[in-house]
Amino acid sequence: MANRQKPLPIYFLATATILLLIFVSLSTAIRPRPVDAGATGRFKDLKELQDFVDSNTKLASLLAPVVVVNGGPGLGPIGITEQSAAPLAATSRTPSAVESSAANSGASGAQASPDYSSTNNQVAGVDEADIVKSDGSYLYVRSGSKIDILAAYPPEQAKLLSSLTFDNPPTGLFVAGNRMLVIGQQEPLIRPLVYNTPNSAAPGIFHAFPVSPPFQPQGVSVAVYDTSDKASPKLLDSFSITGASYVTSRMIDGYVYLIANTPLDLGQSQATGPDSPKLPEIIEGNGSVTTLPAPAIQYFDLCYPSYQYTMVEAYNMGAATRKTAVFLTAATQQVFASAQNIYLTSPAPVDPTPLLQKYLGQLTPLLPASLTSQLTDQSASPEQKLQQLSEVLSMGAGTGPGNQSAIAQIISEMQQDLVLAEDQTLVQKIQIGGYEATFADQVDVPGQVLNQYSMDEQDGYFRIATTSSDPEQSGSNNNIFVYGPELQLVGQLTGLAPGEHIYSARFLGQRAYLVTFQQVDPFFVVDLSDPTSPKVLGDLKIPGFSDYLQPYDENHIIGIGKDTTPNPQENGMARPTGLKIALFDVTNPQQPQELSRYVLPDGSDSQALYDPKALLFSLSKNLLALPVSSPNNYGQYYSYWQGAYVFNISLDQGIVLKGTIEHSVPNPSSAGGQIMVDGSGGGGGGMISAVPNTPPVNGPMIPAASPYQQYGNVQRILYIGNVLYTISDSLVKLNDIDSLAELKALNL
Repeated sequence: MANRQKPLPIYFLATATILLLIFVSLSTAIRPRPVDAGATGRFKDLKELQDFVDSNTKLASLLAPVVVVNGGPGLGPIGITEQSAAPLAATSRTPSAVESSAANSGASGAQASPDYSSTNNQVAGVDEADIVKSDGSYLYVRSGSKIDILAAYPPEQAKLLSSLTFDNPPTGLFVAGNRMLVIGQQEPLIRPLVYNTPNSAAPGIFHAFPVSPPFQPQGVSVAVYDTSDKASPKLLDSFSITGASYVTSRMIDGYVYLIANTPLDLGQSQATGPDSPKLPEIIEGNGSVTTLPAPAIQYFDLCYPSYQYTMVEAYNMGAATRKTAVFLTAATQQVFASAQNIYLTSPAPVDPTPLLQKYLGQLTPLLPASLTSQLTDQSASPEQKLQQLSEVLSMGAGTGPGNQSAIAQIISEMQQDLVLAEDQTLVQKIQIGGYEATFADQVDVPGQVLNQYSMDEQDGYFRIATTSSDPEQSGSNNNIFVYGPELQLVGQLTGLAPGEHIYSARFLGQRAYLVTFQQVDPFFVVDLSDPTSPKVLGDLKIPGFSDYLQPYDENHIIGIGKDTTPNPQENGMARPTGLKIALFDVTNPQQPQELSRYVLPDGSDSQALYDPKALLFSLSKNLLALPVSSPNNYGQYYSYWQGAYVFNISLDQGIVLKGTIEHSVPNPSSAGGQIMVDGSGGGGGGMISAVPNTPPVNGPMIPAASPYQQYGNVQRILYIGNVLYTISDSLVKLNDIDSLAELKALNL
């Protein structure tokens, strides 16, 4: 009997393939009206939506545990393992410089306004929400749970004008003329159980048992203000999306397009337990609730283990009115937006039917005739077949020793095919314009996308860079795919840097720049002038890697990343050390060169590596500045510097440090260690030093707060005229842009 149990994993996998085909046929019978792969359907009512979700999630969950043979990779789940007014003009910028265009710095009267920097946006004319905005005279700054409005220029008149406090911490804002839109993320709130609470209805009577307070689901909130009077902004409009998680947003021609993911239970399952889908709802500022009807929800005939509503709010800043579009999708991961289209990415759902049909013919002759005859009996209902298969599996029936190796070989081949089938990214194209957000097309792209900078649109072509699996060879490959206006594949370049992964990507006009990394930093220059035939023009291999690529001009690009050194303890594998800034010359794309580099001390880090909006670059001013955090360990002591590094950057002089601006301040929440500030100032900035913790007489030692929690971390750097502004959560410093002499400091 024991011998009959050994082949059970292989036998289970083979029979599960038949089970899956049965379930596919069963599920198609209860789905809504069929939808073409390149179109969307709409539900007629909530019941139809519920049936669609129920059938597809059951089918997807069936695949999750199927392939586990000798600890090998599996099939995995299908999809994720996880009114009227003239619009306002949007801020624009050139792709090569994070600074205002001439329109922002032009004179409308006798006195010209100063030029000023704007958000480091990816696409010209497509503004991205940020935690700091400037209009050339005022700053709008997120500080904790507040938005502070400051008079910023001229510097001698700089001061705090007003503060707005929000229940939901702001995650970003937009400014257009005298309108400010603030986006907040409300986190789920589950208060602790309350014991011995007085009963207001019966004074003197206390609850004998714990009382569960109301559950408050998460949500995304939006508040719009008239800032004509900067000292007293007026609330014009507000609303919130129940249960939503903020993804991203863009402002184009005065319309803000906000994207949020919302669970189908609207985030209330934590309070009530598992629940069926609910229709999405929006809570207006006056407290009324708008429930979106089922026919408003667009869906794709795709199978996921879980679904979410992807909500696209189109908000007219001038009219303070909006329109909502809702799509039933998986969770949105990355977003790229051009002036006309939004591209959403999510894990592509796997349709296992073609693969299973391919291998079913090979598997069937190897299974017991009694099983195959019962499971293929046309007169038996799907439910009867499922029951029969369940009974057979529970008995642990074998296939015979002669068939085990053949079945294992077939399963191994199917696993490799499924690894490739699962390594796909679904890209969905949404056309935008005014209040409208309409589904256009979708496509499965091989591989995974790093971030928004791995995508681009040029002359109607969508370009995307991915890292894909290669189970038979190096383990990974890197690729560029080019798609036409209907997301039809027109060109591809595959197999770049085998065994490595993309660390950064940037598309600029007719070229793409890629940085991959394993031991060294291969910097690739790719020609996209012919969309049907992308090709590598040249590459450069140097130590380190770049996490972000910033355009300098059409023939030069800046890399922000880390330097590396071989680690003897890891067989010579590269170990990241300090921050590295590199200026690449691609004038001759066949032979790209590192024109200049600057490396900061070991352990230095910068928010600009992960959030490019923290970087300031101006070509006209030869200016580059970024936040820097730099710890230095000395045995049981540490020092920790926080502030900004400011560089002159030019083609003839390269990258030259101009000076530093220090923002280090003690963390009031630190305990168990004494924080001391070295206020040496000057070009070297300041230090924070900590004395080792001393255990209290009675009780455990409480460690000092992490230095990375200090409030002095610089979040943003910008300029207005000849003044450089460095901004942290607690402080705004104004420095002369040339000498870096401090002009003023404003506490927030």
